[in-house]
Formats: sequence, structure tokens, C-alpha cells
Amino acid sequence: MIKLMDILLQELKKTSHVTTAAHETTALKNVWSGRVPIYPKLMKKILGDVKINSFHTTNFEGLKNVKSTVGTKKSLSTFTALSKDSMMAGGMGVQTKGGFVLQLEGNLLASSAADIGSVPDESGRRWIHAYTMEDYFGVIPTNGFSEDSIFDAIKKADKRWFELHEKYVKWYRFHDENPEIYPWEELTGKEKAEYIKRWVDGWEKYLVKNKKRFIKYFGQEVKTQNAGSDRAHYGWNELIIYNIKIKDVFIVSDGFAMSTIWDKSPNLDLKRTSHKKMMDSGNFKTKKEIMAAAKKVAGGKVIWGKKAAVRGFIKSRGGVIE
Repeated sequence: MIKLMDILLQELKKTSHVTTAAHETTALKNVWSGRVPIYPKLMKKILGDVKINSFHTTNFEGLKNVKSTVGTKKSLSTFTALSKDSMMAGGMGVQTKGGFVLQLEGNLLASSAADIGSVPDESGRRWIHAYTMEDYFGVIPTNGFSEDSIFDAIKKADKRWFELHEKYVKWYRFHDENPEIYPWEELTGKEKAEYIKRWVDGWEKYLVKNKKRFIKYFGQEVKTQNAGSDRAHYGWNELIIYNIKIKDVFIVSDGFAMSTIWDKSPNLDLKRTSHKKMMDSGNFKTKKEIMAAAKKVAGGKVIWGKKAAVRGFIKSRGGVIE
């Protein structure tokens, strides 16, 4: 018997398109790209409450964004283990240049020894790509289905979802650039909501049914970033958490990021016109102002240090440097 989820994942993997930056993705784009929704209500059913102590890097502007997630269902991508030569071991970030390393505590949504490339949508719900789980769940069919038979099976399994998907794909690929040749209309608001809901509901049923396997591979605290030779990784692991508390904050005073905000940064070259203009415009901050901003978000200590001390900060608070 051909399962709907197997077929959808195979087809969506073929048609996956590139989304914008993580903070700009939408639920609609995530569904069309074949991403799996991970959110507190679902993970409560599967995992219960798993408390995690982990870390996150951000920049000066990002401090407020992290603060806004405290005590809410909004999730954040964090880590517990790094390779010693990874960029985050020096206080840099993935989406930003970093400069601030935060020790956090929260409830687990999903975890992996590798960076699983999770992205939030506009509501804060996290999504991970289906191919991340295929090795563990065996959800990609391998028995030689032709493209035609895959389409036929999707239509039989969930004809309405497939109709909505096909309509949106045609509009996205062709109508926007050639509306005269391809007069298809975009999905209505009601259709978009149904398209998303069918996908989310289908995954919820699937993951709850297979919760033991999910817990085994994605539902436990991970203390390594070495995913093994058969799984790609980037020098850090990923643990997605919510209901966050911010504990200690480490400020990387000699990092590149600090040279863009600190008026006394050793990396700041005032001979450079761009930096001098920024200084004159008042965009630079004093050490006191930077420390004050960090203290507003920290529930514990705020430490002013150098890149060489980042590893020690992480290790002394339960993190792993490999």
C-alpha cells in the first residue's frame, strides 16, 4: 500500500524551491518546499517536557529578538556542542556576525547531532525539511515508481490537497512572469489555509503514530556535533527549544561584530571613511551601553571577554567543545 506521506515527500523533494532568509519564510512556502512543521502542541504529545540547557549566538540587534521569545511558544535554534574550529566557537553566528553568546534553558522541540536547517515562519512555528528525516523514517519510496504513478497515487490518497498544490505550483512557476500565456489564479486565502492545514494535520498524525522513532532520533538531549560519516554537519549540532529562559551572556569584545558597534573596539579603524561616518552619526556604543543592553536580557551574569574565552564559557556551563 502506497502511503500519501511517502509520495508527497518524494514529489516535493523534486519540486522544492529556495526560500528567502529564515526570518522571512511563510507557512505557505514551507509547505510547498516539503518542510515538516514542529511546534509545541505537537511536541507536547510526543516528547512531554524535556528541559534543555543550550547556547545561542546573536548580534546586538538580535538581543531584543531573543528576549521576545522568553516564556513563549516561539522557538529558537540553539546548540550544545561545537567543533573547536567552528565559527560559533569564536562567538560568531549563522544568520548574524554574532558577538553575544547566550546560555539558555528551555523545552525541547527537536534535536539533532547535525545542523538540521530549521526555519521559523511568520508565526514563530519551526519547520525542518522532510529529507532530514528520510534516512531515519524510511519515508522516501525506493521501489521504482514512475512519475506518472506517483501523481496518480497522490490524487487517490488526497485528491484535494494535490489539486491545491498543483494550482499553486503552476501559478508560482509560470503566471507571475507570463500572466497572458498562463492565466492561472493564485490560491485564495481560504484555499491557502486549507492547503497548509491538510499538510500540518497529516504530519501531526504521522509523527504521533511514529513517536518512538522520532524520540529516538530527534527527541533527546544531544551532547555531540559529530553526526557520523553518513550525515552532513557543519561543526555544531542543533536543538530547537521554546519556553526559553536567558541565563548568562558572554560579550565577545575582540570579535568582528563588536567593531561595528563598540566605539573603542581594537578592530575599529577610524581612518576608514565608513567607520568615521558611523561614529559621527552616533551609531557606535560605549562599553557601558553594550553591557547595559545585555543586562536587560540576561537572567544571570553578563561577562565581557575575548574570543579565546568563548570555549571556556560554553564548557563551564555544560556545553561540549570537540
